[in-house]
Amino acid sequence: MYVHGIEFAQVSVMELDRKFTDIDFELVQFLCELVSVELQKNDFYNCNQGMMHSFLLSELLTGELNDANVIAMRLAHLEWTRTPYLRVMTLTDLKNGFFDGKVQLVAQHMIQLLPDSRWIVYQGRIVFLISLVDSSCKIIAEEKRFLEFFQVNVLTASLSNCFSHLTFLRKYYKQCLTTVEIGFQLNSNKPVYMYEDYLFEHIGKIISEQNDLADFCHPVIQKLIAYDNGHKTSLLPTLEAYLQYVDTPNLAAKTLFIHRNTLFYRINRIRELFEIDLSDGDIHLKLQMTLHFLKLKTQRGDPQDQ
Repeated sequence: MYVHGIEFAQVSVMELDRKFTDIDFELVQFLCELVSVELQKNDFYNCNQGMMHSFLLSELLTGELNDANVIAMRLAHLEWTRTPYLRVMTLTDLKNGFFDGKVQLVAQHMIQLLPDSRWIVYQGRIVFLISLVDSSCKIIAEEKRFLEFFQVNVLTASLSNCFSHLTFLRKYYKQCLTTVEIGFQLNSNKPVYMYEDYLFEHIGKIISEQNDLADFCHPVIQKLIAYDNGHKTSLLPTLEAYLQYVDTPNLAAKTLFIHRNTLFYRINRIRELFEIDLSDGDIHLKLQMTLHFLKLKTQRGDPQDQ
């Protein structure tokens, strides 16, 4: 057993009446870890219910456990049944930074709402592994009882993409961290952030670490920015709304507070001025990706090429 990386004791266990099994070795290791943590006066286990589940989640999050066979054995021993639709959700306390005494209350309330989930306190956040009935997570992102609970308690939730194998838990936990970071950077001020909503921004963040994002932007967008600045028009916001609601132009017009006919007039004007085919799916993708990249550049204060 170790305390702060220093071995202070060894545990000996004798066989009696039967041979050791893999589970026996797992239990001995768990006991050693538990005693070590208690001696370090770490509140890890005081803050977590269901120690065996929490211990498994801890090993998965730290990357110490990545053997699929061992994971399957541990799950069978815990009698932990899950659906193929898993997501990681993190809860961050915006007011205090850390949860302190309200961890148990927050977690217990969330377990009532999501009874098939497991949770752990990790890196100052409550991390949930959620097992859902399908790949959608509208129950969390849109349902009123979740949103009200987050807002009243000044909590921010972050949801990863859907996955099915626990060996990837650490990767999807990192998705949650990236989602919160980008969401805060864009000043979104939402109670729930979903990774799928910030995919392009994440791609842009990775690219910007070694390149200028402007080099990956569609040239028409830069021309639109220059045209709007020079003629006091609003063609760029019009294009952005049109691309977002391409199958529902009435909704696009509503978000811009203009008439549907005005929307179509402006879109046709964009086609004529910049000779761009807005019926091409690839062009749609490149334009939307550029708009997401520009959000990152704007929030960071990067200069825009004219």
